[in-house]
Amino acid sequence: PFADRYIGNAYVFRPGEVRDLLKDPSHAAHVRPADVLAQEFPGFDSLPESRRMQLVDMNFWLRGDILAKADRMTMAHSLELRVPYLDPEVAAVSARIPDDLKYREGTTKWLLRRAFRGRIPESTERRAKLGFPTPFRHWLAQDPDAVLAPIRRSAFLASIMNTEVIEQLARDHSSGTVDASRKIFVLLMLALWHEAFFEGPAGVRPSARGA
Repeated sequence: PFADRYIGNAYVFRPGEVRDLLKDPSHAAHVRPADVLAQEFPGFDSLPESRRMQLVDMNFWLRGDILAKADRMTMAHSLELRVPYLDPEVAAVSARIPDDLKYREGTTKWLLRRAFRGRIPESTERRAKLGFPTPFRHWLAQDPDAVLAPIRRSAFLASIMNTEVIEQLARDHSSGTVDASRKIFVLLMLALWHEAFFEGPAGVRPSARGA
């Protein structure tokens, strides 16, 4: 089902992995995504599956994640980012499109691709979605010790997480047993965030407004 695939893609650490990672596994039960969604969107559980996924994407992933990052990165490099598909009228129309016109014959964005058929090269019409992630996997392979250093020196992570689980994760990734780059990236960002906002001298900490 779409929902299972959607949730699976969203996970970084699965529930069992979180329990193994935390020194106090009970902390994992304190935050349940389902509770947040039910509070934010009354009647969420009764909505169609596709609508639930759209609400999460639009209100959390787009607004609180990818758009914020894209805006900061482009502004930092004096670039103007345009997002034409987020025009209010375009978004309102797309929200009313039936599911069978969005996904058909194993093809995503089916109606959009058909609308541009003959106007763009066929290779472009059939091309898979391309993101623009950071080359973290390459950095980790190139200099793992430098990448892992902030994680290993973080007293904060050591206070709440099992460091041996983290080290085993790094070993498994280094040996090629698993691709743990995404998990390591999340741990690195958490360590650097805590270091910048809670451990550094007050005079050099990023302000809450600029966070």
